Amino acid sequence: MVQIDRSWSLFGICICVVAALIAPFFTHPDYNWVRHTTGELAGQQMPNAWIMRVGFINLGFGVFFDALQKVAKHQREYMPFIVFGICMIGAGTFNQRSIDTTQFFAEPLAHWHGFLFIIAAIGLAAGIGRHAYASEDTKVKAISFIAFLVVVSMGPVIYFLPSIAGVLERFGLGVALLWMACFFHKRAV
Repeated sequence: MVQIDRSWSLFGICICVVAALIAPFFTHPDYNWVRHTTGELAGQQMPNAWIMRVGFINLGFGVFFDALQKVAKHQREYMPFIVFGICMIGAGTFNQRSIDTTQFFAEPLAHWHGFLFIIAAIGLAAGIGRHAYASEDTKVKAISFIAFLVVVSMGPVIYFLPSIAGVLERFGLGVALLWMACFFHKRAV
């Protein structure tokens, strides 16, 4: 009997990418993809924020389910991706404030979104870094190391260049999602 390997993470990645591509067309007119991040697309009181929220939550569930299956098969190096998945589900559930400053927003939700997104980024960096360290294939090692550097550097770079935060965040997210699509299922050891 042939067993079809389902890739929930690839499904989640596709949903997240589609959401990030279409959500800017259905949101607040002041939204600027160069300056504003994808998290702001899912912000409180933002028009059609559900689009990006669905993207974040699907990405989280997809990576979580695939990583959980790997860990159940004693592939412990996928533990950081479980953390990433859970935190992305949370980041999609708790939303940051709207770019429209006249709107009411629940400050605790905005703080939880930021906190969970940071922990998700740490989990992602740890998982990619583990792949970079443990891989025996030099090409995979090099690509994983570059992806690791991009993910780790995004926070500080965005902090110092907030006027292009949207572009920088999309670049970092794109690199991370592309890495996951290509190398997530390839065991490093």
